[in-house]
Amino acid sequence: MAFGYIGTQPTNDGKDFNGLYSITDVAQLKSESKWYGSFLIFNGLVIAGGGGGGAARYNNYNGGGGGAGGFREEAGYLEFLEFGGTIAVTVGAGGAAGANGTAGAKGSNSSIGSLLVSTGGGGGAGRDAASTTGGSGGGDSPFNALSTGNEGGNSDDGTPEGYDGGNGSGAGGGGGGGASEAGTGSTTREGGDGRLSVLTGTTLAGGGAGGSGALHSGGAGGGGDSRAGSATGEAGTANTGGGGGAGGEQRNTPLGGVGGSGLVVIEYDETFGTFTTIPGTLTHTLVTANGLHTYTFTAGTGTITI
Repeated sequence: MAFGYIGTQPTNDGKDFNGLYSITDVAQLKSESKWYGSFLIFNGLVIAGGGGGGAARYNNYNGGGGGAGGFREEAGYLEFLEFGGTIAVTVGAGGAAGANGTAGAKGSNSSIGSLLVSTGGGGGAGRDAASTTGGSGGGDSPFNALSTGNEGGNSDDGTPEGYDGGNGSGAGGGGGGGASEAGTGSTTREGGDGRLSVLTGTTLAGGGAGGSGALHSGGAGGGGDSRAGSATGEAGTANTGGGGGAGGEQRNTPLGGVGGSGLVVIEYDETFGTFTTIPGTLTHTLVTANGLHTYTFTAGTGTITI
């Protein structure tokens, strides 16, 4: 179908529309997601840093697992950036581990400007300190209240960015929440599983496991396992937003695992060209395949020019 109605037929080179378009033409192009004008249309994935695992006190009660970093993905719900404009990109760091009865620290947020923002995962409870809320909540200890997830709210499609941490019981802590389910308590104390990303094809944002003097599994998607005896809790996997696992209690200074760092992905049609500038403060890769440019940011913060 030809668009426009006066003079030379209008053209569209992927960035700019030239010529005159009728209101009907514009409405139809918009309905087909083809009215680009001066905007880059992209799909985005933003994973925040996971929370640190909580710590027991020496020869005493165990801590909770760190909550996964918030998971936001807009694949099909398109976002728009103006050509020639700038936007800040931030990859959140994982939260520090708890030590000798303290809670793990909350992970840091990741973002693409204000368009997509994911909340850092909640820190797992320590023997003497409560877990925290976050993208997914940290697992609690037997002495502290449950921490909720989805602190940043739902994505455009209604999917929450994460889930609650698990309840502590007996002498053990609960697992941290993941991007697809809550952490568990009672005897399993597992971290909640993460969620499969459409853009990367991998599962991300699993919760860390809670401690009980035995090894428990972190959630699929980078959640750290808990450890027994004198071992430090397993760290969340880098660039997954996984929560850190709780540490064992049989050491002078029990330690949880640190949270895994986050991830940011921006994907769009290669006809739009590459970004004009990306600062050296952002660690990234660019892969061009199947007609798409895919930028993957794995560390840092900075402002890119479209």
